[in-house]
Amino acid sequence: MGKVAAQQNIIFEWLQRKGQISLHEAIELLGVSESTVRRLFIGLEKNGRALRTYGGLQYIPDRQIEYSYDAVESRNVDKKQAIASCAVSFVENGATIYMDSGSTLSQFGGALASRLENGKLSNITIFTNSLINLHRLQKYGKILLIGGEFRENRKDFCGYLAEETLQNLHFSQCFLGSDGFNPSLGFTTTDFFTARLNEIVLNNSLESYVLMDSTKFSTSAIVSYTKKNLQGR
Repeated sequence: MGKVAAQQNIIFEWLQRKGQISLHEAIELLGVSESTVRRLFIGLEKNGRALRTYGGLQYIPDRQIEYSYDAVESRNVDKKQAIASCAVSFVENGATIYMDSGSTLSQFGGALASRLENGKLSNITIFTNSLINLHRLQKYGKILLIGGEFRENRKDFCGYLAEETLQNLHFSQCFLGSDGFNPSLGFTTTDFFTARLNEIVLNNSLESYVLMDSTKFSTSAIVSYTKKNLQGR
């Protein structure tokens, strides 16, 4: 095994244990220069073994399966309904909220629709990129769809148009989903478009809630979208 391959393996073994490595950690680990570490990072990314991030490198699981709403909709329904029932209690009259897409947020949309229909909430303005939640909530309040490129696998919209729209909007509350949570990586998702939308929404919201069931704890998807310590509920 050559020197470069050996150094890459040392970094990769670290990634498998901890999920990510910073530039400075790799320099100390290998005892080499910054330029050498950057070349090693580039090589690992080209080989599909890791993903370069700002100031470091992130592990890519061996089997990164593309998300499918249809595949996960029926999983852990009881947990998702319990989460939705709890989360919807934080929505206040007169709020302007953003709702992410995903199966847990779909349950949240159903719970929100029930509260609006029963008169327990009123004067709510809802923004969402979710086609599912548009259909669930359109009868019960003011709802605005964030447009862009439609993704059949997620039943939502993303891309440049969605990002540009969200940059100019501000929310009293946002409710986001997550494909995984790791203490060192934060909340993660399976694609860059979703991560970018969530980053923008978090920055433009006064209160932020991430809805996820316990099967997502201590797991990670491919892209982090926040490492903030959001308050647990």
